[in-house]
Amino acid sequence: MLAFVSQASATNPWPDHQWLSQPQATILAAPEKQLEDVQAALFLSARSNPPVLSREALWLRYDLELQGEPGVPQTFILTNENVILAEFTLYLLDEWGRLISTHPLGMNQPGLAQKRPAARYQDRIQVPGPGEYHLVLRLFSSTPLAPALLVSPEVEQEYLNQNRIATDWVMLVLTLAMFAFNAVLLYGRADAAYRWFMVFHVLIVFYFSALTGFGHLFMPLSVVQFLSTHIMAMNYLLIFLIFSFAIPFLGKGADQGLLFRLPLVRVLQGVNLAFALLSLVVADVYLFIPLVLMQLVTFGPVLYISVQQIRRGYAPAAFLLGSIGVQILGGAIGTATYAGQLPVSWFTLNAFFASTVLELLLMSFAVTSRMRYLEVRQKQLLLQDPETGLPSRAYFSKVLSPNWTRLSAQMSEPVVVLIEIDGIRSMIRLLGPTVAHRLWMQATERWNQFLLRQQGVMPLAGYDADATGSRQPRAAMVLWSRSSFMTVFDAADLTDLDATMAPMRTLVLEEDDHRFEVCSRMAAYAVTDMTESLDELLRKLNVALITAERENRYIHYYSDQQNDFFIRQNELNRALPQAIQRDQMRCHVQPIIDLGSGVVVGGELLLRWQHPTLGNVSPGEFIPLAEQTYGISSLTREVLRVAARWLSAHPDEAVSISVNLSVLDLVTRVDDQDLVMRIAATGVDATRLKVEVTESVLMENPDACMAMLDQLRQLGCQISIDDFGTGYSSLAYLSRIRPDEIKIDRDFISKLETSVVDRDIVAAIVRLARSMGAIVVAEGVELETTLTLCRDLECDRVQGYLIARPMPLPEFSTWLAAHSPLVS
Repeated sequence: MLAFVSQASATNPWPDHQWLSQPQATILAAPEKQLEDVQAALFLSARSNPPVLSREALWLRYDLELQGEPGVPQTFILTNENVILAEFTLYLLDEWGRLISTHPLGMNQPGLAQKRPAARYQDRIQVPGPGEYHLVLRLFSSTPLAPALLVSPEVEQEYLNQNRIATDWVMLVLTLAMFAFNAVLLYGRADAAYRWFMVFHVLIVFYFSALTGFGHLFMPLSVVQFLSTHIMAMNYLLIFLIFSFAIPFLGKGADQGLLFRLPLVRVLQGVNLAFALLSLVVADVYLFIPLVLMQLVTFGPVLYISVQQIRRGYAPAAFLLGSIGVQILGGAIGTATYAGQLPVSWFTLNAFFASTVLELLLMSFAVTSRMRYLEVRQKQLLLQDPETGLPSRAYFSKVLSPNWTRLSAQMSEPVVVLIEIDGIRSMIRLLGPTVAHRLWMQATERWNQFLLRQQGVMPLAGYDADATGSRQPRAAMVLWSRSSFMTVFDAADLTDLDATMAPMRTLVLEEDDHRFEVCSRMAAYAVTDMTESLDELLRKLNVALITAERENRYIHYYSDQQNDFFIRQNELNRALPQAIQRDQMRCHVQPIIDLGSGVVVGGELLLRWQHPTLGNVSPGEFIPLAEQTYGISSLTREVLRVAARWLSAHPDEAVSISVNLSVLDLVTRVDDQDLVMRIAATGVDATRLKVEVTESVLMENPDACMAMLDQLRQLGCQISIDDFGTGYSSLAYLSRIRPDEIKIDRDFISKLETSVVDRDIVAAIVRLARSMGAIVVAEGVELETTLTLCRDLECDRVQGYLIARPMPLPEFSTWLAAHSPLVS
């Protein structure tokens, strides 16, 4: 049996398998020559400072004592497990330093390519009889690595070689199986992180095929030796790939890592690639310290941002942090072993590979966890407003509404509140969309923070950080539209809703050094039926909100009376498009007489709707609906058709027909025809057609309206300003129109007897009309005394119940024949 003799002269028995590693050896002062050319005495003196990084060959000596029967030689198997050594030669010397045998065991082994893979880097050594001997090892490699030499009894060779091949197959199959598993599992999410991870995995296969030697199973020996010679280049590439993987992994899918956006950190990728290319032509010994520095500089930001992302709630970063920690630990053990700092064993020799397998496993968990995180995050993003981070209408329909019955049951007296930021459209028109949007963002943020501070506000699932640990911004309201949002209170914790909300009635916002006042309007509904759906509650709140706007109130509580009104409005809105087709619309006319002659000079055509179930519907009710739904053009077309037919049927009647127009009639083209073309298409005598517009209509789109009125006048139509005095027109526009007729609103005419102010206003309107050459018509004349006052104020014409009530158009001809001129 062999025994090593240490520097302390202690004797250790040589077991069946013995690792010879650098810590057990004596570093020799031999020059860079072959053993045969060196005096044996040189190999008996130790070197005080072993060359850690050097391009010189490393000489090691092991002193041993062979025991056994005298004169009986013993044979052992030498197996080199550090296959990336360029040159590795073992010399057996006797006790006086004379050479007995030489054994090449590295890439310098003769006939390496012709050997069986299991017999490569392996040789037999025969030691003559018992006695003292010296084993001298000469190592030379571009990378500063130590020996990993296994000495085994000859009888164990076959068993040893079988284990070597089995280990190689296990390593290869394990890495390929993990690669195939990840490729299939992660195929559905082929983003940047996934692609870098798979490239890293491929490089790991080739890296360990060279480092541990199992590459002979699927590559020619020349390729394995090339990879082994350039193992340092692959080290730099591994750092590059881990960093490239970490950037999208940590920078996307969670809060952006600010450190990754620094140019200096981005340059690290280029530096890693530069060193990888440099290692192809420069000895690895000069790149070992830069490799360590690059690991520190590269992994430092990755570890730091991983910790930051974990604190922000990005759980997949924990797997990445663990994988890097395992890789650093296993790499440190493996590097220390290959560098001769730790004794060689199966554990230390394979620690790097084992840690890398565990690293790949953890990275697989990291990427899979990231996929799950992104799915949850994407779902969450779909449920929230992308700019404010607040729950959106999708959150309402997919989360809040389905769970409303359960959530409302947890509250004593739930009150749903719908809040609207008033005037968003006006802000967009006046300030532009960008400034208006910033103001909206400020307003929603102020409202959200205000509601979070109030007692009794219902917490929203997924937005209560204290309860769920979520990193989402806390929210107390759901965005219902771009101008409104809803929240829920428990009235049991709320003393006075009006008083609570009063501070938020008007918000003072600042933007670009300007101050803006933004008003809010609210509708509230106290829930009494817990089974009532949230969608129905929101419908009722919209009814209350519209009512609040119509009545100019800050906060309005829903009532069933409001609901009845809107049910009627909806029914009218649905029935209006078919009203003309079903012959439900009727044209009535109210005569207009001349005060000077007393004869009828015209009639105002008025539309009436006879609904089959609702009865007579007032024009004041269905005309606004028609304008809101853009159905007014159909009504106007019907009125024009009826007017043209009557005028054509009565060419001898010296009367004109007046038709009311909305702003949509003046500015909208229907079937690619404007109003002038539609009137001309009826074939009516335009000189007998009078169009009436209100001041408010003219101000909605003044330029387009003025242009159309000019065209109507050129066609021959007369222009009449209806309900004059109740709108907000400019005298400049009025002088530009030069109307043929001005009709004074009935509100002024009905008060002529009782109000001096109204008489003065009518007198002023008459003087204004005279100055423009327009005829004055007094509307709403119902009393003889009112008629007398109209004459005294020099009105030209009158219209009202005193003359005649509106009558069906077919009866107008009979009425004209029977009518006697009004005598003053």
